[in-house]
Amino acid sequence: MQAETRQAAIYCRVATASDFALEKQRLSLHSFAESRGFDVTAEYLDNGEKGLTLDRPAFSRLDNDMLEGRIQALIVLDISRIGRESLVVSKWLDKAKELGVEVITERGDIQDFELFYSLLNQIIKRK
Repeated sequence: MQAETRQAAIYCRVATASDFALEKQRLSLHSFAESRGFDVTAEYLDNGEKGLTLDRPAFSRLDNDMLEGRIQALIVLDISRIGRESLVVSKWLDKAKELGVEVITERGDIQDFELFYSLLNQIIKRK
């Protein structure tokens, strides 16, 4: 019996415009997705976009598609590809989770990020 293929979108971002770096990231994510049983059905590519804000062309399309229920899983290289501002990224990840979107990083750093913010929130609540 063959395992069911799941659908996923990929998001790539490089801060310094580089077609080579963006393509390398894209191919790496496709390979990772395939190895995990995902079929990549959408790509969102931001070339030369800084991660200090979520206001980026491809990321905005991704966010809109997520809100409209077109994405069930999102694969990124690492958490920094979503953004560099931890609080903003944390809030966006919460939104993704509320919408039922599974966010997966190739480098596996999302669990560390979520654990860090869970502990930070517990400390803040105690004060």
